[in-house]
Amino acid sequence: MTKKQKQNQNQIVQAWKNMPSIFVNHPKKVVFIIYPIAIILMVVAFSLGFKLDSKNAGFTIRSGEDADNYHGSTVNTKETYFDYETYEKETEKYDQQTQTGWYLIFYYECDGCDNLLTKEKLAQIYQFEQEIQKEKNYGDYCKKNSNGECNSPYSVTSFFYDSDGEQKDDFDQAAEDLYNMPGQMYKMFCDKDFSDSNLKTKYLKSSFFFGSPLEGYKNKLDNFDTQTEIVEEYIVDSLAPIMDENKEEIENKQVLTYYIGTGITSLFVNELIIHDVSLVTASIFMVFIYTWFHTKSLFLTSTGLFGVMLSFGCSYFIYRVILGVQYFNMMNFLALFIILGIGCDSLYIMLDSWRQSTQYLDPKDHKNLTLRMNRAYFRAAETMFITTITSVGAFFGNLASSIPAIKYFGFFTGMAIIFNYFFVITAFPSLIIIWTNLQEKNLFLCKIIFRCCKKKKANKHKDKKKKKKKKNEKTQDSDDVELKDKDKFTDCEDRGTSENKSQSDSNRESSSSSSSSSSSAHGSTSTNQSDNNDPEAPKKKKKKKKQELDVSKLHPLERYFFKYHSPFINKYKYLLLVIFILCAGFLSYQTSKLEASEDPSQFLPDDHEMMRALNIEDQELYATTSIISANYIWGITGIDRSGVDPLEADNYGEVIYDKKFSVKTKEQQNYIITVCGKLRKQSFVEDGSVFCFMEDFRDWVTNDTLTGGSYNFPVEEDDFKGLLLDFTDYARDHVVNKGSGSGYRSVPAFLDGSIRFDRENNELRTVALIFNVTLSRRDPASKSRPIYDLMDEFKNTINKDAPTGLTNSVQICGKWLSMITEENLSKVAISSIIISLAIAYIILLVSTNNLLTSFFAFLSIGGVVVTIIGMIVSLGWQLGIIESTCLTVIVGISVDYIVHFCHAYEIAPETNRYKKYRTAITNLGISVVSAAITTLLASSVLFFTFVAFFKNFGIFILITVLASVFWSFFFFFVLLAIAGSVDNRWKISRLIRKITKNKKDDNFNGNNKKKKKKEKPSDNKIKNTNDKNFVDIENQSHNLDSSNKKKNKVKKSSKDKKTKQKKKKLSSSENPNTSSESSSASSESSSE
Repeated sequence: MTKKQKQNQNQIVQAWKNMPSIFVNHPKKVVFIIYPIAIILMVVAFSLGFKLDSKNAGFTIRSGEDADNYHGSTVNTKETYFDYETYEKETEKYDQQTQTGWYLIFYYECDGCDNLLTKEKLAQIYQFEQEIQKEKNYGDYCKKNSNGECNSPYSVTSFFYDSDGEQKDDFDQAAEDLYNMPGQMYKMFCDKDFSDSNLKTKYLKSSFFFGSPLEGYKNKLDNFDTQTEIVEEYIVDSLAPIMDENKEEIENKQVLTYYIGTGITSLFVNELIIHDVSLVTASIFMVFIYTWFHTKSLFLTSTGLFGVMLSFGCSYFIYRVILGVQYFNMMNFLALFIILGIGCDSLYIMLDSWRQSTQYLDPKDHKNLTLRMNRAYFRAAETMFITTITSVGAFFGNLASSIPAIKYFGFFTGMAIIFNYFFVITAFPSLIIIWTNLQEKNLFLCKIIFRCCKKKKANKHKDKKKKKKKKNEKTQDSDDVELKDKDKFTDCEDRGTSENKSQSDSNRESSSSSSSSSSSAHGSTSTNQSDNNDPEAPKKKKKKKKQELDVSKLHPLERYFFKYHSPFINKYKYLLLVIFILCAGFLSYQTSKLEASEDPSQFLPDDHEMMRALNIEDQELYATTSIISANYIWGITGIDRSGVDPLEADNYGEVIYDKKFSVKTKEQQNYIITVCGKLRKQSFVEDGSVFCFMEDFRDWVTNDTLTGGSYNFPVEEDDFKGLLLDFTDYARDHVVNKGSGSGYRSVPAFLDGSIRFDRENNELRTVALIFNVTLSRRDPASKSRPIYDLMDEFKNTINKDAPTGLTNSVQICGKWLSMITEENLSKVAISSIIISLAIAYIILLVSTNNLLTSFFAFLSIGGVVVTIIGMIVSLGWQLGIIESTCLTVIVGISVDYIVHFCHAYEIAPETNRYKKYRTAITNLGISVVSAAITTLLASSVLFFTFVAFFKNFGIFILITVLASVFWSFFFFFVLLAIAGSVDNRWKISRLIRKITKNKKDDNFNGNNKKKKKKEKPSDNKIKNTNDKNFVDIENQSHNLDSSNKKKNKVKKSSKDKKTKQKKKKLSSSENPNTSSESSSASSESSSE
């Protein structure tokens, strides 16, 4: 390190030491500099806009081959076209509302019955749908036919009512006609039990379609987003009230109604978000009330919590402005509940340290604010730094996640914790000084609002006090010491709001002797204390004490920790250890039973209207939308995501095309036909439902009537592109409903994805084979993975045997994204726990410099993790998306309390194990309890949210806080009571020095042994060798002593043997191993 670097380092250290005096001398300047800057940053961030990731795009994985291929295929569909005629029409003007644009879907459930196909039930459904169509502006938005009339809804009622709206008489015949409709159309309306032998259905489905373009627009693509907003506004403002009104009436007739679709889904989502986010206000209110109760100051509560909220805003500034991420995932709102708990914990630590700063101070120094702040600040700042860096490290561990929502949540929460720490160690100490000065001035506002009372002198009972003082002097370390001060304070002063008025008031604020430990660490002196409750206290003569701890003036909770909790831990430590070991064994067994969920995660409760509609679609109806389609596609190699916001739902990047792709040669055409035949035989294909575009192209091109010429298949290379373009134009209008299998889509829809041409140069970009797989949309990853593996194996086979130009096929399926997301969440949950635990342990080692204490803390944190996982398994939770996300933050939330106690134990000045942990828990116990209560209050509102993720996270926080309190207040102190470090034996720095010295000694001994193993030379040589060895060893001893000679500045004479021996003894006392070895070597050589 250069001289300039040392100077800079010294300046930084000196500036850090001067911080308390700055807060005391310039508190208002500090506050009015820091808070306004933070407010400006927050305003700048929110002025750039706030976009919510309402589609949960952040939970869609955007890395890896499968995600790149799927998104590349999605972008390819937008950038290419199927047939040129349709492509040209996209820029032409269409008749108003003749294109299908938007939709509403209604689901009906028979409440307490098993059949909706009755006259009474269908009459209610028909009337409900007619009320919607009667809305006065419905004709301006409905999808119209070629005659300009609104199309009827796609409903089962059209089979049971004639064109005049009259109900048909023969319902049984109408039901049979429905079943016999071509293309199995009944599957679009009825449930899975509907058949020719059971013409009944408990569930029905109807669809309303709205047309585009709207008035004033050319076609569907003309300002599509603007048209969508207009339609959504109409549905929400005009149709939704009608639907809600008639819904109540129809449900009275045993017909439950649910609906989703354009505008309505967004309406539901917005209502959920508004409801759940509004609960943050209740959370803040409850935290505010408890913080006011703890601080006994409205001023400190308001300004302190304002700083906590600013940390959230400043974190958003980094998120929005620095990183440039526009979309905000709902998961980030959970950071607010987390930062409320952690932020208030820091406030309590700083304030309680200030209140305890008068401990062991001379009464005349109680009004020395600089001295008090110096004692309180460094203790609190160091404690909070360790917990902050541990929590931040745990949350930043989520940056390794491949899921954007979790990655940004970890970063956002970690930054909020960092900003909170900054505000608590800068603005909040200044606010404490401002408040103390206000109390000193005895302002009128303080009197009225904060109940600050004047001091009343106690002139009576002086004789009784003197007698009590004499008794106290005779009692050794009594826990019930009488009041020593001559002045008494009223209620608010006893609680610590008038800290600087007298010695008595200052002592009532102080809680224990741990502040003396921090002060001794920063240059202050303290005295040891003894107590009759201490079973390990050595019997020594009573020493005169400068000032002793007055237990009667402690807070009741502090008094409990001092008088009851600590002795209880010490008395039953071995029994408690056995109990904890048994609990840990049982919880570890429960943890081993954690497994991946067999059902997909639900973000809403089952009884919510939107969730009920989705469940009916997926579980009760034939639900063609739940059929999973997949394809093998040629022409795509991935996607370039440079500069893309990972939380933006519809922006994936630029597709990367395969430059070697070709399908125009005869060999390539034949190979596609061969692959189609092999694909139909695969077990993962449902009912052989493979759409092979090359087979239809073959049938078309060999039909002279259709082509107008005579062609053979495979066609010539030069004719292939032109014929394929002609085929797509023909297929758009003439090829329909070819294929079989449940839920098989119409051929034109499949053709759309199977053949894609470039919009600019009409080059063939991609071709694909499309088929249905034996999966449904709700199948979890455990069922999807085997199908994926089979498809991947088949892909490798066809690529291996393919001719040039077709060797790079990829499999595409939207289901794979959810599968990979679920699997990654499980892996991320486990890896995040391991990484976070490792980070926490390293930070504990560095901060405590004690191998044993940090190991005990690590065991306790591990116990918390095992308890939480064991409890959620006992509650029946499985590892789904919600559960995995919760586990990623488990260490970040659970480390604080144990780390607090770990640091407090290390800085405690006592040399007795019992007294050390008693001091630690007495000092910080009340702050930790208050932090736990605050966190529980902040997260309790999550129990009343609609979003299942928020509700489960509230349960998770509850379990985490209780487990953290349980393991920190009991198990950690049990370990300290049994084997806590009380000297420098386990100091890491000492162990490193010892290991380093041992290595040097081993090298020294090794060199001597090598010399001894040599063959004995002649006598003269032996003498010469011995003389040389003696000289060498003497020189080594001389070198070892040289440092001591320089330090003592003593001139040594080489001829004075006695002086050398004395110096050797001095060096041996400092380095016994080296000196002993050198002396033994000297004795050997001399004897020889």
